[in-house]
Amino acid sequence: MSGPTDLNILRALLSAHKRLTAGEERSFKGMLTDLENGKMIRLSKKQREWVEKRYYDLGLDRAFKDAPPPPVAVRKEVPKTFPWEQNRPLKPPGRS
Repeated sequence: MSGPTDLNILRALLSAHKRLTAGEERSFKGMLTDLENGKMIRLSKKQREWVEKRYYDLGLDRAFKDAPPPPVAVRKEVPKTFPWEQNRPLKPPGRS
């Protein structure tokens, strides 16, 4: 069987937020948000190494051995609307 997925590792880490530094928590939330919003497909090799190191150091592999980590609330991105996209006319202007 393969190891835990990127999403499961990040959710487990964020569920143990009291044992993370503020910088780690901010970084891991950003990674999770990017994965869930589709900005990234998977973590880079260095990100994965860092995340796995903290996951195994905190013993979360044993804590979530039989149960998946709880879902973590992350911000959903709202599509941006540019000023020129707002209040567009519904039909082309008439000729004079």
